[in-house]
Amino acid sequence: MVVRKHNQQSGVSLLEILFTLFIITLASAIAGVNMPSIIRSFNRSAAVQSLTSDIVRVRNEATKEGTRIVFSVAGDAKSYTVGYDYIPYSSPAAIDSGATSFKQVLPNQVTLSASQTIIFNSRGYLVDVNGQLTTTTVTLSYRGVSFKTATIYPTGHVVLS
Repeated sequence: MVVRKHNQQSGVSLLEILFTLFIITLASAIAGVNMPSIIRSFNRSAAVQSLTSDIVRVRNEATKEGTRIVFSVAGDAKSYTVGYDYIPYSSPAAIDSGATSFKQVLPNQVTLSASQTIIFNSRGYLVDVNGQLTTTTVTLSYRGVSFKTATIYPTGHVVLS
C-alpha cells in the first residue's frame, strides 16, 4: 500500500497580511486624530506637576539653607527662576547675583502668572515683601486660556483648582 503525504505549506497568506495592515492603518488614523489633544493634555499635566513639586522643593530649600528664597516668574511668563535672597534682603525681593538655584522652562504654549512675588522665608513660610505671612495665587494658562489655579498658603501647602 502506498501512503501519500500531503504537502503542507507554512507562512502567511496575503489575506492575513492585508488584515494586519488594515488594523495598523486604523490604529494610526485614530492616534493621529487625537495626537494634538494628547500633546496638549501632556503639556498641561507636566506644567502642573512641575510647578507643584518646585514649590515644595523651594520651601524645603529655604528651611534647609536658612535663608529667604525668591520664586521669580520671567517677564514672558514662559519660565521661572528660583534663587537665594541673602541678608540684607533686596528691596523689592530679588534673587541675589550669582545665587540662582534653578530655572524651569514651562512646556510649549503654557504660561504662568502669580498674584505677587513668591517668597519663602528661612522657616519655610510664604511671606510678602515685608516679611508678613501671605497667601498667593498662581495661574497656569495654555494659549492664553487659564486651565489651573494654585493657591499657596503661608505654610507652603498648595491647593489646585
